[in-house]
Amino acid sequence: MRFRPLNKADKKIIRKALQDRSCTYETNWIKKLPLNSDRKKDLNLLFSDIFPQKSAAYAIVSSAVIISGFLFYISDLKMSIDELNKKNQMLIEKNSQLNSNLENITNSIVKLDQETKDHLEIIHKQKEELSEIEKNFEDISSEKDAVLQEILDMIKNLDIFSGLISRSGNMYTATNQIQEAQLIIKESLGDTEEAKDLLAKLDKEKEKIEDYRRRYPDYKPVTGRLTSRFGYRRDPFTGETRYHNGIDIGAVTGTPIYSAAYGTVIYTGFNSSSGNHIIIDHGNGYKTYYKHLSKIEVKTGAVVNKGQRIGQVGSTGRSTGPHLHFEVHLNGVIKNPLEYVYYN
Repeated sequence: MRFRPLNKADKKIIRKALQDRSCTYETNWIKKLPLNSDRKKDLNLLFSDIFPQKSAAYAIVSSAVIISGFLFYISDLKMSIDELNKKNQMLIEKNSQLNSNLENITNSIVKLDQETKDHLEIIHKQKEELSEIEKNFEDISSEKDAVLQEILDMIKNLDIFSGLISRSGNMYTATNQIQEAQLIIKESLGDTEEAKDLLAKLDKEKEKIEDYRRRYPDYKPVTGRLTSRFGYRRDPFTGETRYHNGIDIGAVTGTPIYSAAYGTVIYTGFNSSSGNHIIIDHGNGYKTYYKHLSKIEVKTGAVVNKGQRIGQVGSTGRSTGPHLHFEVHLNGVIKNPLEYVYYN
């Protein structure tokens, strides 16, 4: 009978049987193999032809087969151990990486915690500063509201012009006060119809003050020395006490004379008392007189600006020497010129 070669499945079954200790001490171990009867006969035929059962050779071959199976088992076990070692190494490396990541995360948490504390401190400080700013803003707003109310009352009473003039004492300060009032109105009322109406009224009042200021006779008519004051004095010609209607400013003949304010020249001429003289009507109740000129440089009807040159110092008319006699009249009442212009 010819023996058929073992296939892979047969070899696997034999190997498993050899690894089983129950077969190592039995001579009929082939019968216990999970093979069909034909394959078992083939194996018996193979071993009986080569080694008679009970012979030493049969025992040696059986032992060799058993040892071979054991070596296969050890080899498989070693491969399993190597595979487990590789997996273990991978797990160790992964664990190390996870530990490193955990440390980084922990450090980040600590850093974020500190930053959070710092930010909370900053927020707390900013809240305190904001509270202080709000308090100051409320105080400023209250003051601004009070000023605004004062302005509103003044406008409602239509008394801005006289009120500002009397309070400030001069037109320059009054103009500044109106500008400040306009700024407060813009900030307080914004772009509202009420604000526009109030600003328009203030613009009109400012124009009145500007016009009043340019017509106000406070420009020094000549550069010189005050030689005679306003009021009662001894007449230089008669020696009698007489009322002096203006002031005398001594200066060299030909020294320029200027208009004390904006206005219209209503008279230029000569008489024996005043000599060459000029009268200017400033249109607001004020008139100014310039006497004893050596030369008149404007004509009747001319409009002159404040500070405009109108003539030269002289000694014409009833005069003891070159000087300017300067008078200020308000609504027909003679005023002291030193209330308007300053001379030392």
